[in-house]
Amino acid sequence: MTTHGPLSAYTITVPHMTPEQVVVAVFDAPSDKTLFPTSQRVSMLQTCVQDMPSVSVEPFEGLLTDFVRDRGADAIVRGLRAVTDFSVEFDQALMYKDMAPEIEQVYLMSDLKFVFVRAARIREVAALGHDVAHLVPKPVAAALQEIWPLKS
Repeated sequence: MTTHGPLSAYTITVPHMTPEQVVVAVFDAPSDKTLFPTSQRVSMLQTCVQDMPSVSVEPFEGLLTDFVRDRGADAIVRGLRAVTDFSVEFDQALMYKDMAPEIEQVYLMSDLKFVFVRAARIREVAALGHDVAHLVPKPVAAALQEIWPLKS
């Protein structure tokens, strides 16, 4: 599954189901920290994965490790775009390993065309009326255009 764009999401696998079973966990961040409320982010992601029966999307609060344990999962899968992501994710991975040594962590490199895609930059460019539809999933592009119409 390819994910990209201004959505904060974690992906976990559930071991007692098929290996293809994936839960996209959306952190219920305070509304002043995100452009879209959690319910809308979950809805957009559900639209993105609606043709993938083995993928579900769920919001969560608190610690990701608790969410993973509560689901009986055994792994966290995260994406890396650039060296700055690695620095942040490495620090977080060490904390996860301390809190939940039984949970494996897998990090995947982004496709080269998405290395520069950051939520803050997407919001900035969209706010200036530029089309970012080629950089984000369709539901996100539509939601951004509702807030900031494209300039001709």
